[in-house]
Amino acid sequence: MESAVPAPSPSPAPSPSPSPSPSPASSSDSPSSRPLSLHQILRLHCRETLLVHPIKWTNRHVELLNCSFAEPRRPRPRAAPLNPPYSDRRAASLARNLATTTWSQAWRRSRLEDLIAFENGPLVPTYDGFDFYYRQRSIDRLGRRPSLCFSLRTREDARPLPIAVWTDCQLVDHLRMDAVGIWRAHSALVPLIMLQYKAITPPDRVRDPYILGLLIAVAQGRRRSQGQGRERASRCTFRSHVILTDSQDTERLHVFTADIPSAFLDRFDFPTLVPSASVGFSIRHLIVRYKPYRTLSTRLLALIVPDSYLSPEKGDEKERDHGEDARDATTALTPGLMDELADQAVPDGRGVTSLDDAAQPS
Repeated sequence: MESAVPAPSPSPAPSPSPSPSPSPASSSDSPSSRPLSLHQILRLHCRETLLVHPIKWTNRHVELLNCSFAEPRRPRPRAAPLNPPYSDRRAASLARNLATTTWSQAWRRSRLEDLIAFENGPLVPTYDGFDFYYRQRSIDRLGRRPSLCFSLRTREDARPLPIAVWTDCQLVDHLRMDAVGIWRAHSALVPLIMLQYKAITPPDRVRDPYILGLLIAVAQGRRRSQGQGRERASRCTFRSHVILTDSQDTERLHVFTADIPSAFLDRFDFPTLVPSASVGFSIRHLIVRYKPYRTLSTRLLALIVPDSYLSPEKGDEKERDHGEDARDATTALTPGLMDELADQAVPDGRGVTSLDDAAQPS
């Protein structure tokens, strides 16, 4: 008779040891919290198509560059002592044509040029666009015809200072269609091309990532135009503007403004350079109504032109010192005034400042 052998009692299963929680040092060293160079960002997101022309930028580019669009708002009333050299009736006619013309972008461009880039005024029209630099080389000129660029008027022997770009929603749409090759595609490929076009078209036309590219091109051109003052302005910011219209909107236009740090521009000149701190900026969005038509010119100039160009006190002082040679001192930036602005640009707590803000009267 077999003896029953008791089965061994099962040993209790070992309780799982708690996983060590990440130390604060390890969490702070995560890739998402450290500033990265552009090359590191491209390698980290290698499955995404990021190294593309600015007309193909999407909201993903805006996010990875640590930029953002602020909520739109109305501009605050601001005195503009600079008056255009034409009558209120002429100013109203130009503004009305800009607002209501839908059949010709060239006509609208010429109306805006006459409106804010008049003779001996602070702005000079530029038709060839501004260079967009990557690795210190120009990859394209943004803002070319049929768009329109504006520079600040300087002396004849000085380089103009880029300040703003005007474009229209319909013009940007045409640029995107051209970028995906829809005009050259075979009819059988048009549906596929349209999918590519829709993939790079933002849902909100007035928060277009291409606006960011235009702002960067303006800031890059302005920094390079400083010439010998570039080293002095290495910690400054460069104010850029984009004027956006919609030929289907006869009530308002949009002005986007950004103060772009020089360290941000260095990321495009030196893509392997890791910034010492996170660099980015917010794009301010102002909604400007066309009406009243007769004041649109002065209202736009007050938003775009630095106060150093509009201050009557500076012009009166220079005219007393130099007589008739300084009659246009309020509309022409001389090398002396450029040095004066750079000297007045005192860094704030973040180590950056703006040449435009330094010139504003307290």
